[in-house]
Amino acid sequence: MSGILDGLLESYFVPEKILGEVRSGLAGDYRKKALKKYLKWLNSKTGKKVTELEIAATSPQAAVGIMVYAMKMQQTPPPESRATLAKRMIRVLGYEERLERRTGAIFSKIMTGINQALAVDRKLSGDQLEEINRIFIAQSSKQTKSALLPTVLFTYEALDDKEFERYVRFLESPEAAWFNDVIFNSQLDAFEADAARFGTAVAGEIAKLDIEKPEAVHWKTYRAGDRSFSLKFPGQPEENDTEIPTGDGSLTMHALTAEAGGVAVVFTWVNDYPPLLEQGYDTEEILTNASKGAAANVGGAVLDKKFLKHKAYDGIEFRVALMGGAGLIKSRVYVAGKRLYQAIITGPMVKVTSDKMNPFLDSIDIR
Repeated sequence: MSGILDGLLESYFVPEKILGEVRSGLAGDYRKKALKKYLKWLNSKTGKKVTELEIAATSPQAAVGIMVYAMKMQQTPPPESRATLAKRMIRVLGYEERLERRTGAIFSKIMTGINQALAVDRKLSGDQLEEINRIFIAQSSKQTKSALLPTVLFTYEALDDKEFERYVRFLESPEAAWFNDVIFNSQLDAFEADAARFGTAVAGEIAKLDIEKPEAVHWKTYRAGDRSFSLKFPGQPEENDTEIPTGDGSLTMHALTAEAGGVAVVFTWVNDYPPLLEQGYDTEEILTNASKGAAANVGGAVLDKKFLKHKAYDGIEFRVALMGGAGLIKSRVYVAGKRLYQAIITGPMVKVTSDKMNPFLDSIDIR
């Protein structure tokens, strides 16, 4: 399948088509004086040097160099004056907003194209598509924003401070603002059109695959031996206990796990949980820390959270994005006296955002 996708990418994202859109964009918003000044800059000594550096920054070797540079920055931060110039550049070009718009538009068009071409029984609802797009954009934006500063600093490392200042001042000019706006909007139009066609083509290849239809989920109610809680599982859950070291000894974490259709569900509880409330922590702080801890344990990021109530018990629902947004955790945590309960759904983002696993969370009944 990867070979097919590579071929489709080459067929649908063609540089010549994108350049054609840029030419059309410039012709449709032609400003002779502004273009003349922009060309004068490109032909200047600094302009030519900048162009060479920007072309070099698109190579595979540069991608590795940016990662190495980002790691070095953690140990040896760049001079404040240099970082300030880079931040000015990022701000004047609207990098954060534009990258988010472009990434979101391309992903949305690809997903919509795929979805429209799928068989009826495999289509996602409009709400599901919107939710998947939102999660993907939120996760990819965080990664992109963190990479912007090292990318800019690495790309223009060969410029001295005066040259870098000259370039940033030029980017702040009306002529550069006009040119960059036209380029961005033209490229975005081209990328969106190509992404939609690419999505439709991918769906056509998916339709050729022999994919089994998901089996129906058979929900079974699990009741605790002491009848302290109950909830539904997609099948018979497996039970296991884990000892968690604490400052005063250890706690036993009880866990129930089950799997259905590539999605795992886990329910855990701890009795005699350390009385954090007695140590000055409020319930919301305990629950917020639980969401942060869950994200840290898997190297993910908390996308959103909301506090909720179950009977008299305080709780929190949160979602954690994994693997750049491809995977997702949806969880609820409740504090009930000295007990801490947590329910987790984890798997591919498309499946976790589906309502098929909702009975697991919605059936929780703590007594």
